[in-house]
Amino acid sequence: MPLQDAVTETLRGMRFAIVGLEPQEASRVRSALDLAGAHANVLDRASAHPRLNSLAMFDACMIDVSHTESEGASADLLAQQEKPAILIGNNGEMRRLAPIIASPTREFMLRPWTEEELILRAFRVLRHEEGHESRGVQMSRAAPLVVLADDDRMAELLVSSILKSNGIGCQVVSDGHEALETVRKLKPDILLLDVSMPKMDGFQVLSAIKNDPSTMGVHVVMLTASNAENDIVRGFSLGAEDYIIKPFHPHEMVARLKRLLRRRKAA
Repeated sequence: MPLQDAVTETLRGMRFAIVGLEPQEASRVRSALDLAGAHANVLDRASAHPRLNSLAMFDACMIDVSHTESEGASADLLAQQEKPAILIGNNGEMRRLAPIIASPTREFMLRPWTEEELILRAFRVLRHEEGHESRGVQMSRAAPLVVLADDDRMAELLVSSILKSNGIGCQVVSDGHEALETVRKLKPDILLLDVSMPKMDGFQVLSAIKNDPSTMGVHVVMLTASNAENDIVRGFSLGAEDYIIKPFHPHEMVARLKRLLRRRKAA
């Protein structure tokens, strides 16, 4: 596969947290990632405190290490969250953070940097993580199974068609109670769970699944029309592995689900 195609495939739909960059530089990072099909959100340092697990919803992060008072915070953030990361700073700062940069899931850029360099470094840290997750693991011949819980008939048809065309089995249910019972019975690889459903809403189903030892290992992806931060944080706090916002791009949805399937096979 040509490098450009591999970069596009790896970065499409990935979410990056931008921590500590000045507004102008953060804007450059966001623009470069947008062009590569990725998404980026700017976090202030308070919201990116390592104990808050605020990076759970992101695949990787870009962190400015150029402020002396923040060097310790950056090290703590990376050490405790263990997210793939690109550090941005100068030579002196990188030498002080050498033990962290030595990790294969860490990259660094010295200012001034170019958009092309940023994209390639983002590709490298994410590609290494994918390789680490699947290394030494033989994929089962059986098709993975996703339970789709959504009471929107059109959404059911669209998503189930996309999954089946990508070799992923799909069992459709239309209310929260049925979703919970189906997960307990089938033990699928992933539950793709709409938030707004009859009988039990998605958060209630998620909580029940993650508090049941027999189902807590099932990966849950929230499927929702809401991008409200409170809903996203609530989903992750209850144990969701990811979320997808409606309307979604089919390629992004498939990429995110396949990423979770690789992690499940590697576990």
